[in-house]
Amino acid sequence: SLGLWDRDEEELGDPVLTRAFAEWEEIHREDQLRERREAYEDALIKGEPPTEAAEKLLPSGKDKWIGSFDGKLWSFPIRPAAKYGFSVTAPGSFSEAIVQMKPGRDFYSISFVLDLISLLIILLGYNSLAEPVDEEEDLGISSNRISGDMALLFFLQIVLTCLDRAFYNLRSLTGKLFLQYFTCLYFCIKIFIHWPQHRGIPASSNGLAIFFFLIKVCYWLAGAAQLRYGYPLFDPHHSRLTRDFKTWRVLTYKIYRAIPFVYELRVLLDWICGATSLELGEHFRLESIYGLLFLTKADLLNGWDRRRGERQSKFTKCTSGTIVFILLIIVIVGPLLLFSTANPATVLNNISTASIEVDLQGPTRSYPLLRIKTVDQLRESTVSEFNTLSSLNVLKENKQEEVQYVQMAPFDDEVWSISPPSRADLLERLTDPSPTAPAIQLVFRYSFTREQ
Repeated sequence: SLGLWDRDEEELGDPVLTRAFAEWEEIHREDQLRERREAYEDALIKGEPPTEAAEKLLPSGKDKWIGSFDGKLWSFPIRPAAKYGFSVTAPGSFSEAIVQMKPGRDFYSISFVLDLISLLIILLGYNSLAEPVDEEEDLGISSNRISGDMALLFFLQIVLTCLDRAFYNLRSLTGKLFLQYFTCLYFCIKIFIHWPQHRGIPASSNGLAIFFFLIKVCYWLAGAAQLRYGYPLFDPHHSRLTRDFKTWRVLTYKIYRAIPFVYELRVLLDWICGATSLELGEHFRLESIYGLLFLTKADLLNGWDRRRGERQSKFTKCTSGTIVFILLIIVIVGPLLLFSTANPATVLNNISTASIEVDLQGPTRSYPLLRIKTVDQLRESTVSEFNTLSSLNVLKENKQEEVQYVQMAPFDDEVWSISPPSRADLLERLTDPSPTAPAIQLVFRYSFTREQ
């Protein structure tokens, strides 16, 4: 929040420094504001009229709201705003409600986490969100096919996340408001109109779609709170994850740095949207030094109570070394499991049609005998059939559901179309008693067509 008390305009210098000092002073005024809010609530509980109880919130008569517009310094009287703190006089138009000076609170971290959850849902569960039920198993990583609509939606969600960060860096409430309207309209149309029509079931019957909508509702609530309170103009902690050195915050920062390209995208957006004299490479080095110093100080503070030469505890080894070891094993073995038959997401690529060809092969030519493309029966093998094939060592590592039984028609699909000269030549070769006569071989060919 932006506020400065007990100071006259003559004491203030540069407007930017004024804002920075005001923000810093407001941070240390939280206890005083909390006491005023508690006094206000106690007055209401005791039965005092609301107008008299609201006076508990008012600071002294000399208190003023100091801000700068167009390089000039202006002061506004502070008005009570129930238990939420203080705000300037209510604006007279909708546009003034957006650009007016506001207390300022940071809700970006909540919005960012919700955007990451949305990305994961789109990446891993888009088939259950939008694809038709009969085609749900035909698309995915297991079939090496990814929906084009899913790729476009995933790209759009990344763009929206980047825009949210850009508006946060620029402190643009107008851009944030536009983003709020666009995402609300777009995803409501997607969830309640487009996806149910394409999938063939209503949105209320799709559990993942309901969960995705709830995530978006939480995102819109965080965005509405951000629009109400405004962006903070000054943050002495540089990042929400580095405000203190608690274990969960340090672990969250390490996970954030380990996510591919998220840290790099954030630094790039900060450099593009921020006012800085540093080159891009220098900005990256500065951020890297800041992160290294934060982690180093966290390690020093977390180990300050250990005596010199004391062994690491089993809890520390389990939470640090064991987790890293398991992650490395997953990275090594994970790709093998992903593309193996042990993957539970693997979809069976069953046979859809079959054909048989039987020929008599001579030394110089072949004589077609049989062409069958009609399948009388195509089904999954039974337990007895599978056990019989397993006992004959015909199968290696196949499962019963991967073995099919195919029965072809007992007759040819077409009339034997051999010409009379060829038939006479074939009979002559087959009835030749000479031991030097060329051999005639019976060739059997079969082919299968699979679903994918």
